[in-house]
Amino acid sequence: MKLSLAWILDHIHGVSLADINPAELVKNLITATCEVEAYQEISFEVDRFTLARCESITADAAHCVSPEHNRRYQLPLRADVIPGAWYLVFDDRRAPRWATYADWSSSREGLLPALTVRSGEEAGGWKEHAERRDIILELDNKAITHRPDLWGHRGFAREIAALYRYDLTSEERLYSDIPVRHTGSAGEYNCAIEPAAPCKRLAITTLASIDQGPSFLPMAHRLARLDARIHDRIVDTTNYVMFDIGQPMHAFDQRKLAHKQLKAGFAHSGEQLPLLDGTTITLNSTDLVIRDGATPIALAG
Repeated sequence: MKLSLAWILDHIHGVSLADINPAELVKNLITATCEVEAYQEISFEVDRFTLARCESITADAAHCVSPEHNRRYQLPLRADVIPGAWYLVFDDRRAPRWATYADWSSSREGLLPALTVRSGEEAGGWKEHAERRDIILELDNKAITHRPDLWGHRGFAREIAALYRYDLTSEERLYSDIPVRHTGSAGEYNCAIEPAAPCKRLAITTLASIDQGPSFLPMAHRLARLDARIHDRIVDTTNYVMFDIGQPMHAFDQRKLAHKQLKAGFAHSGEQLPLLDGTTITLNSTDLVIRDGATPIALAG
């Protein structure tokens, strides 16, 4: 399991990366909390990258434009390129190329997908908010099996705040600037937990509409540093919440939920479940799933 110290510090008031001695922190965590296998200081040289909008594609190339550099790029065609979408481009003025997961210090292979930034920041304004430095902690998963409160960045922030007597940011203060729109009940949808399922709580809410699109660049950057795959705005938001507070979330298209009855329970041995990466896995009776009626639609554990 990997954790981002920059992300952890979102939850601690008045403390920055510059205030932390990573070697000392790791030593204290090993002594008081759990085994930390390694840590790595990483950097992101934002000035070597630019956002470019794909204007058109031809048989063997994608034609993109960077408003920041007022420059056109002809890049190798890729299967997922979408005209009109924005992509991160590594620009060394000699051989520009698509940005990769490795550029974000991820062990995943492949090209970064389309990304979104705030309106008006496409011409370089996004760099003002980019995290240029981070410290990645790598944990032994077995060391926190008995500590589900540590299965997220807030849990570790609470632990570090206790060790160093820092001020843990309250949830009210942390989320005060996030606009909340109450959606009321879940309408005709119901949820339930099957007997013997190792799930204590299952909740559901519905959204009448949602602004779908590529993942937000700052969110995608953090997820990639933890070796998570970047998908899109909806999926990455649910993954971000899980990494942040340790609470798993799933998002479903209402149009594809035929039974309107979501249940958590064990899978049946031999059941098939298609995943977001296009692969299909075979489940066994120890897998926890979310079902729509009798059909498994998500792997829950």
